[in-house]
Amino acid sequence: MPDMNGIWRPKTSSKAIEPQLAAAVAVMALLSIGALLAFSRIGGGLHLHLPGHQGLVRIVLMMVAARAFGVPWGATTLAAGAGAVDWYLPAHALDPITPIGYFLCGFVIDTAFRLAPQWRGNAVFLGAVGAAANAAKPLTLWLIAAASGIEFDSLGHGLAYPFFSHLAFGIAAGFTAAGMIAVLTRKT
Repeated sequence: MPDMNGIWRPKTSSKAIEPQLAAAVAVMALLSIGALLAFSRIGGGLHLHLPGHQGLVRIVLMMVAARAFGVPWGATTLAAGAGAVDWYLPAHALDPITPIGYFLCGFVIDTAFRLAPQWRGNAVFLGAVGAAANAAKPLTLWLIAAASGIEFDSLGHGLAYPFFSHLAFGIAAGFTAAGMIAVLTRKT
């Protein structure tokens, strides 16, 4: 469209941004959100003293990010940011498996979204994916303990309690993400 002098100017709207630049900005945003997620784990927030409670925040953020940013493997990218920052935090010494837990959550979410794209807006599907993603951590700890003999405090009384607690918080997070995604994708 010409300006007041009759000179045509290139579009300057967000749709005119180069696709590669937009993708790079989205990836940087996801990594930054992941870093903030790692910082929130030690700085404050939700301390319920129940296994899997941090999945309430982690799973919701990853699911919404995977849908909102339009980046392939968006949840895993966010998890990479969280895991990378977590390695440098003092709380890492208390739980060195957390970066792996972030990655597993993101990977499970992205894999489910890629295998069943038609179900990404279904609350029951998101609840099931959230449960699977959050329960991946205690299952991984159990496998590591079985293979190596390392004892984890969280599995001190067996696998059942942490596993089912992670499932419950994952389902709640999936339903919360479904509500947020519905609000964000609603056409007005």
